[in-house]
Amino acid sequence: MHGTKSTCIIKNIISLSVILGLIDDFKSRTYAICIDESTDISIQNHLRILVRYFSGKRNEIITASLGLIPVQKATGENVFNYIEKEFQFHVT
Repeated sequence: MHGTKSTCIIKNIISLSVILGLIDDFKSRTYAICIDESTDISIQNHLRILVRYFSGKRNEIITASLGLIPVQKATGENVFNYIEKEFQFHVT
């Protein structure tokens, strides 16, 4: 399997499955969202979304990544919209 095909499978299938399993684990519990905005070497801004919650399945506090989203402008309103869009995409 070529690198491009492998990357596509990991990014679009395996990653989505892991995130959906994560959301299923915390959706009926109290959780906290942590965000961090950073700029990579190509001057592209990214928004990292983390979730922290108590996992009933693992019986421990978990901090996990929900995504790394490229952003154009990191204003408060835009960050809120990015987070809302990410949650709507995964939950529905």
